[in-house]
Amino acid sequence: VGAAGRELWRELKPHGLSRDMVAVANTVCCRPPGNKLPNVTFVNRCPWLQRAIGRYSPLAILSLGNAPRYFFTGRPKGITDANATTEWSAKANAWVTYSIHPAAVLYDERNRPMLRSAVKEFARVLSELA
Repeated sequence: VGAAGRELWRELKPHGLSRDMVAVANTVCCRPPGNKLPNVTFVNRCPWLQRAIGRYSPLAILSLGNAPRYFFTGRPKGITDANATTEWSAKANAWVTYSIHPAAVLYDERNRPMLRSAVKEFARVLSELA
């Protein structure tokens, strides 16, 4: 949603991906108090993402930021090292491509190449699954 969402769609569009082709879900259904980033405790307590995965049964997931990476892997940090990598998630029964959050580009334009490389990797995974 908002500026970060527009940034994401701007990067997905050149790969032929549009809003009507994907489902979007947050890792947690509400922000923690004080609008803080969701931490491990919040991710563990919120069944929101697991329910969304069950509802849509995706073949591939673009995971944006550390909170969903923790959900899929149990590793709470390290999204920049994992950026643009894909691995099988038994928890989701899907391929997961990890990416920095699009908001990181809004804070620092130097992050754009990382977002682009992750989106490119995600598009590659989708094309192989098609």
